[in-house]
Amino acid sequence: MKRVAILFSISASLAACASGGDYPSLAIRDGERMTGSATTPEPAQPTERVALSTDTTTRVAQLEKLGRANHAEFAKLESRASRLVAAARGSAITTKANASAQIALAELQSAHEATVSVLAELDVLLAEATLADAQLTTIEAARGEAARLAEEERTTIARLAADLPSQ
Repeated sequence: MKRVAILFSISASLAACASGGDYPSLAIRDGERMTGSATTPEPAQPTERVALSTDTTTRVAQLEKLGRANHAEFAKLESRASRLVAAARGSAITTKANASAQIALAELQSAHEATVSVLAELDVLLAEATLADAQLTTIEAARGEAARLAEEERTTIARLAADLPSQ
């Protein structure tokens, strides 16, 4: 009997909910109707490229030359650092050999920062040329070369640093 009373109470509650009450309609509203067309707009006409100024072209050439010079300095320091790191390999962190290798590695890092500085300046020129919609191939080529040199230097530093004892 109790079960019948509970079932009757539940069914009466469900019937009251389904009676329509103050519930919103599920019919499609005006804002939900599809309107308009599926046509695409005409593509924009490409704008004419502006040539790089003579100043920019000259600056890019200077930065390329500076990047190569910085990399040559890095290569010179790399051979010395490689010798000192090889001599310090396996030694205690407190030895003179390790200290000398750490100093050489710091000098190498400093030389690397000079190349990264050139890369940063080329990035600025590239961004400015992009904003001005100028021809970018000259800057992109110089930037690509500087990025390649910087990555080569980063890899060298990481390789040499891995050979030194850590704390």
